[in-house]
Amino acid sequence: MKAQSRPNETAFVFEGEGWTYRRGYSEAIALSTELLENGVRAGDRVALHLNNGPEMIAACYTCFTIGALLLLHCVAPSSSVSSRLCCDV
Repeated sequence: MKAQSRPNETAFVFEGEGWTYRRGYSEAIALSTELLENGVRAGDRVALHLNNGPEMIAACYTCFTIGALLLLHCVAPSSSVSSRLCCDV
């Protein structure tokens, strides 16, 4: 809903780069299209190896949207993510 009502507002900032709601939504839609084209359906398990960052957030949203269960193997960056990642919940 926020991607539609506030597309140009910053959704979160990671490593000094702001992601708008539009960008986050676009990334999630692109990934969901790719997963659906490769046969992933609601109830399927999806394992992703991702760094802690914006792509992980998009992947979570994608799987929630299509109803797939996301299994994450996160790679922690060298510095604290919590000090650099702010989410508008």
